[in-house]
Amino acid sequence: MTEGIAIVFQAGGQISLVLDERVQGFRSVVQNALVNLLTDDGTDMLYAKRGTELFRSALNSSIFNYRSASHACNFAASATLFFSREHEVADAADKLNRLGLDPVYLNTSRLDANAGFESIDGRTASFPINT
Repeated sequence: MTEGIAIVFQAGGQISLVLDERVQGFRSVVQNALVNLLTDDGTDMLYAKRGTELFRSALNSSIFNYRSASHACNFAASATLFFSREHEVADAADKLNRLGLDPVYLNTSRLDANAGFESIDGRTASFPINT
């Protein structure tokens, strides 16, 4: 079973570690996937394939309408799902089966989306993501 330190994602982009709280199983897998979604690709020295272009695309105005937002979200979700499947050491039932990222708000410097996760055995979790 995977285990990690709890990460709390707060409104306004604040992220904090809860050092005395551990997450396990599917919750750990989802947390790892969220970290991958929010990491710029190419910035992790240990895992060259970690991360997505989602933030960079949102901030440099490459996402300019709903179609381009949907396209960027699909690429980020696919990249994260493949990365998770390749590197996650979770029990089979905890592994990600599906990951969806649906854009809900877009302007020239911001993209908000809903992220949905489903494990192999059907458990689900969802979170808003704001760039």
